[in-house]
Amino acid sequence: MNTPYFQSSPRQTELHAICAAWGGTPFVPSSQIKGAGGGVDCARFVYAVLHEAGAVAVYDFSAERYAILGDGPANLAIITRIVTALGLEPTTEPLLPGDVLVFTRRARNHMAVATGGEKIWHVIKGPGVIESRLKELQILGDLVATYRAMEVTP
Repeated sequence: MNTPYFQSSPRQTELHAICAAWGGTPFVPSSQIKGAGGGVDCARFVYAVLHEAGAVAVYDFSAERYAILGDGPANLAIITRIVTALGLEPTTEPLLPGDVLVFTRRARNHMAVATGGEKIWHVIKGPGVIESRLKELQILGDLVATYRAMEVTP
């Protein structure tokens, strides 16, 4: 039986702590270095958080050539390929902590990770990695997909 990886309270607490530890890391395209002197983009932030929490295996981004600003459909296809390679499953169920949200608006795509209570963590130009309320992200565009890390249990 498959269950959501972040179903337990201890894992949800750890998820939030991992996200908070990335707080303030600036937006830097194609980077994944935690802290004020580092930088990260939204796809690598989501991956780093899920990997550190133990929800996904190692993923090599070197083959991915996504543009921060550019062809939305092409980038969306790359995002779909990344979340599939990570073993995340698409879901239409109510949002749970650990769910990965994908937004699109015009030619831009954006990813975020839910931490519960309608709160998400993501990275944007300016403030970098921040916590926001889901409804605040409506300005980023339409939610086009939600993915969930699952744990296979016997």
